[in-house]
Amino acid sequence: MKNIDVVVDIAFNVDISKCVSYSHPMYVKLQRNFVKAQSREWIERRMEILMKYAVNSLRHQTNSEFTCIIRCTRATYGIIKEELKKYEKLPPNIRFAIIGIQ
Repeated sequence: MKNIDVVVDIAFNVDISKCVSYSHPMYVKLQRNFVKAQSREWIERRMEILMKYAVNSLRHQTNSEFTCIIRCTRATYGIIKEELKKYEKLPPNIRFAIIGIQ
């Protein structure tokens, strides 16, 4: 049987409006959501949800032969590092990655 690398990609607070065209009906809403996602309040709440559900689920997988990359913006990485201190340390296969030059 061939080994397959599994990567779980989570877009934590990155700009996903770039994934749709400007004419797409969701473009403006995605742009507004991206702006909100840069605030400390949004990050605190979403980190709570992320850790409680997504990370908890990933920790309890019977097969941990995967890598989970949680994408975040450079501008908010400091806030995210502060928030991570409130929780149990992430296992080595789950990590945050700074995306873009924002």
